[in-house]
Amino acid sequence: MDSSGLGKRKRFSFAEKHKILKELDAGAKRPFLELKHGISHGTLAGFLKDRAMIETSIASASNLDSKSTKLSRYPEIDTALLEWFRCLKSTAPDESVTGPFLLEKSICIAEKLKVRNVPGYLEPVFLDLNWIDRWKKRHNITSRQISGESQSADHAGADNWIST
Repeated sequence: MDSSGLGKRKRFSFAEKHKILKELDAGAKRPFLELKHGISHGTLAGFLKDRAMIETSIASASNLDSKSTKLSRYPEIDTALLEWFRCLKSTAPDESVTGPFLLEKSICIAEKLKVRNVPGYLEPVFLDLNWIDRWKKRHNITSRQISGESQSADHAGADNWIST
């Protein structure tokens, strides 16, 4: 510990910041929270200043373990692709979506924005698989290995074999 009584610098995730703000809203005093979480007065003031961004991140159910947020270069494409993805997953949860498929969909969205003369989309938009990877990290979308072996098994034949 240094001479101020506080420990090393620590970066808080959005979930941790939100928890501290909720404690403050519940009536906890600032000096108590500063001591409890080992933060300075300025750090807590920063949380209060960034309250809107913290609450937006919590409400959007983005990656809550993230300690900072990096905005997309193309926010309209980002938002539209996320909305399309959530709609797809709610209607067809078992549907397989690959990175190249997401890239194709995002390019289609960019073309529609260009046709509608949305500012910033009149020039060619640069999207690639790296942009898709960052998009997935921003929205906490993970990949899973799909194995169809259990689906292709002859379950009726296996049950018949066991019984006979």
